[in-house]
Amino acid sequence: MTANIPKLLPLIALCLVLAPALNAQPLEEVLSCLPYEMRPVRAMDITAELKPRIVMAGEGVVRTIPGGAIVELCENYRGTTFTHLALASDTIALMRTAHGDIVAADIVDRREVVIDNLPSTGRAVLRCNSYVVIPIDSALLRCTLRDGVLRIDTLALDGFTPNLSSAADGEHCTLIDTARRELRVINIITGAATWKRGLTNVNLPVFLQALSPRLSLIIGYGLGSLIAVWNDRDSAEILHNVAQYRVTPIIASRYGGGAVIYNVDLITAIDDTLRVVKSYSPVVSRTTATAGVAWWYASASQPRWFFAGTGVSLARIEPDGTTPTDSDSYQFARMLATSTWSHAAAAGATIVLAAQCSPSATSNSKFIMMLVSRDHGSTWITRDIPLEGSIRSLTTDSNARIVLATRDTVVMLDGPFAQARTMTTSKQLGSSIVGASLTPSELIVLADSVHVRQHTSDEWRVRTSQTYSRGSRMLLVRGDTIAVQPMLTVDGGATWRNTSFWDVSAISSCVLNTDTTFAGATINGISTSKGKMINPTITGDLLRIDDNTIFYATERRARRVDIVQGTIDDRDVLTLDPYAGVNPWIYYPPAPRRVFDNANGTGYLIVGSMMKRITRMPTTSVGDTPPQQGQRIWPQPASTVLHGLSGTVDVHTLTGAHITTYEPDARGSIDVSRLTPGLYILSTQTASRKQSMLVVIQR
Repeated sequence: MTANIPKLLPLIALCLVLAPALNAQPLEEVLSCLPYEMRPVRAMDITAELKPRIVMAGEGVVRTIPGGAIVELCENYRGTTFTHLALASDTIALMRTAHGDIVAADIVDRREVVIDNLPSTGRAVLRCNSYVVIPIDSALLRCTLRDGVLRIDTLALDGFTPNLSSAADGEHCTLIDTARRELRVINIITGAATWKRGLTNVNLPVFLQALSPRLSLIIGYGLGSLIAVWNDRDSAEILHNVAQYRVTPIIASRYGGGAVIYNVDLITAIDDTLRVVKSYSPVVSRTTATAGVAWWYASASQPRWFFAGTGVSLARIEPDGTTPTDSDSYQFARMLATSTWSHAAAAGATIVLAAQCSPSATSNSKFIMMLVSRDHGSTWITRDIPLEGSIRSLTTDSNARIVLATRDTVVMLDGPFAQARTMTTSKQLGSSIVGASLTPSELIVLADSVHVRQHTSDEWRVRTSQTYSRGSRMLLVRGDTIAVQPMLTVDGGATWRNTSFWDVSAISSCVLNTDTTFAGATINGISTSKGKMINPTITGDLLRIDDNTIFYATERRARRVDIVQGTIDDRDVLTLDPYAGVNPWIYYPPAPRRVFDNANGTGYLIVGSMMKRITRMPTTSVGDTPPQQGQRIWPQPASTVLHGLSGTVDVHTLTGAHITTYEPDARGSIDVSRLTPGLYILSTQTASRKQSMLVVIQR
């Protein structure tokens, strides 16, 4: 098979080019769509006592304060979520990804560090004094960095398999085996179990935070109460109901632990004596706190809590519960006003995201920030628009012409860096704006009627005399087809027809496919202008990838629908959750927003700061498996390192020329930094599988 690969490469490349013409099986890729400094933080730790450097990791990024983004790690782990972080020294951090991989980073030189004996997988990463502890099946790996060498020994747990773990202090860690329903406190220095107890009064533990060697906070599945459990005796106290309060874990850097319960403006910090500190902090109240660290900077009675998460880079609460006046020194320049993007649009290779932002977490001023990509989401350009008011609509075309509409203003850019042209339209168009869209020659705006304006003109014309009220109306344009709920025209507005069966008040999403077909998701299913009602009972956003097919999204899944025939293919299911493997009790990802692409069969779903790119791929028997359908390799495009490989890896050009051969390291990674940017075919061979994959090298 390997000898035939060069002969097959042109055919593989041709199949990839002709993918829209084949019976396609979508390929899903997860990318990050936030600037490095704005991505949510999932884990934190602190280096020193007097002048601490705060190290934070999260969605595809690792950074320090003071400091900045570790760009090399951001590139190599673009679509990866780091869930745990522990410092092995003041310069080396060990991190766990959502997939269970353990990664080492030099936080001073800002680069990934290859440590030969670093374990490849783990359930968590904890810091206990000078040790980093990694729970694995029926054992703990105890790691310490001495003279630049990571030394690892194993503490056996006699069949005890920790599912949840937390550092209690510098010498102890607390572990729960959920299958055995048993809690243990381990002295990490001696390896002995200090406490063992059955969790008879906790229903299926799903969250653990140790406050001390004697006291733990546990969330039990079911009623979802937050329970304080004394490890050394059969005693527990219900503190809060999780239906009203969420919990953020606080990792103790010295002496003890802490936890935070928050709800809207109320921040309740609990220390290892169950002392409650309440704070109405504007810094934390506007965000979903996803990580934290407690630092006992003077004594055990004087902790400081540091928080990070979506919309806020870092906030601090003092021992008295107040937020210090210098808190803005911990903030980055841009803050999303909400936890997700409010609007998104795509056409061809161009993607545009927009949301309201603030200069800092404590500022009342607002502006609109746009993120623009010209290469399907691989790289992004940030653009600030000084425009007041909430966004009503956003649209773009494959030439990166962008139109942004608020209630009374339309802003148009002929490219990401072009000067914005602001058109105040409320007086000219007679009512507030509902939406705006683009054709190659015209700007179309829906207000009281459908108004059009040539790109080279300042004059507005009315396409229809019918008056439309604002609200849940939507404007969709494709060629000469214009859809305005519940009206449709296929001749550019000369004549209109009514699709009166639409439940306009319940429409949550629309797509426009062929010149005469468009579809909308309602509370009762999917309605189309062809008069068909497709009934999954509850539908979310709709995603279009070709003329006959859409996907409807519910929660984190999507199914394929033929909107012309009105049929659902239950066999074709996409998963939409980039946060798979992340404990939902700690982090609640927002629902996906849809972006639909009417140009080239590629769709996008935005989930918080992550983006899932869905591309039609051919179902073909070339090679042993379809390109990129077997091994999951990442990131795509790659810059310096490719992960997820096994066996011998041969690299060919698209013309079949052999470039080089790699042997992946123990973690399944290869160094591609010497490859010239471009398209390559990677062929892998193991004892059980032979496979060819298309990869992109980009810098």
